[in-house]
Order: sequence, then structure tokens, then C-alpha cells
Amino acid sequence: MRSSSRYVNLSNDLWEVEEPFYVLLSLLGVRSFYIKKGYNPLKIWIKNASPFDRDILNFPEIVINDLDNLIDIIFKPLFDNVWNAAGSAVAGKRRSL
Repeated sequence: MRSSSRYVNLSNDLWEVEEPFYVLLSLLGVRSFYIKKGYNPLKIWIKNASPFDRDILNFPEIVINDLDNLIDIIFKPLFDNVWNAAGSAVAGKRRSL
């Protein structure tokens, strides 16, 4: 998240790239991989984790029309889609930048 915010701001400032920005995400070769749910200091396997059911996952694009919006809020639908593909309703809460 921090890197995305920096890249968008750098693109705007240094190269004079203006909004809108488009963010696209595809995950390749992820069949049977899991998203680890929650912080687990003992590294105990979490039984309710669900694996991705396909090798290739393509997610809807995100359009950034306004750099004044918080990048966390802009990316939330994308992360919700990733978590949904792994069997969860929405992405977990994120620690602040």
C-alpha cells in the first residue's frame, strides 16, 4: 500500500502523469494456495482457510480519479475481491500505514 501511494504520487509529480490512474491485478499459478487469515505468532495452521480454486485470477480494474482520497479506501474493493476468491467475505482489517 505504501509503495502504491508513493508510485502514484511520484508519477504525478515527476512525470506529470495525471488522473485517472488504472490499477490491474492478476494472480497467476495460485491454485491450492491459501491466504493466511489473521496474525498467528505460533504459526498454527488455521483450519478455516480456503485455497484458491483456479490457477489464474483476474480482478476488476480500480480507477483512481482523485489522489486526495486515501489509497487504503481506493484499494479496499480490490482486496475484498482477492479475499473473496479465497473464500472470505471481505479482507481483514489492515494496520495503518
